[in-house]
Amino acid sequence: MSLQPLFQALRVFVVATRVLRGFRRTPPAVDPANDQAVILKLKLPSGESACSEETQRIEGLEERIEEEIDELQTGEYDRDEYGDGFCTIYMYGPNADSLYSSIQPILNSFPFLPGSYALKRYGKPGSPQVQIPMAGE
Repeated sequence: MSLQPLFQALRVFVVATRVLRGFRRTPPAVDPANDQAVILKLKLPSGESACSEETQRIEGLEERIEEEIDELQTGEYDRDEYGDGFCTIYMYGPNADSLYSSIQPILNSFPFLPGSYALKRYGKPGSPQVQIPMAGE
């Protein structure tokens, strides 16, 4: 019994898979100055800055968000910043509703503190936005 036809079929499959990956839709170019945004404001229990435990918990959330946005190609995770008792996480894309919907299952499983919220901004800074309370408020 010759294995050559099996190896040849496997080789064709591998090449076809590589070609099809090349046709994968590329994510839209993101322009934070003009695109729509989802901005998370996570209330910190320790006040002005975060302790290492809080930072690790938030970093885990950010990793999951970034992976989901990349996988679903709904936009781009940008950065976080800490201050004034909050960690603020910035994400941008062509459609704030789609971007928020893509991360909503992750947000639903995260233990937000009261005072945390998300903003969906429909355009560049100063555009209309919707505030969504988190933590069952």
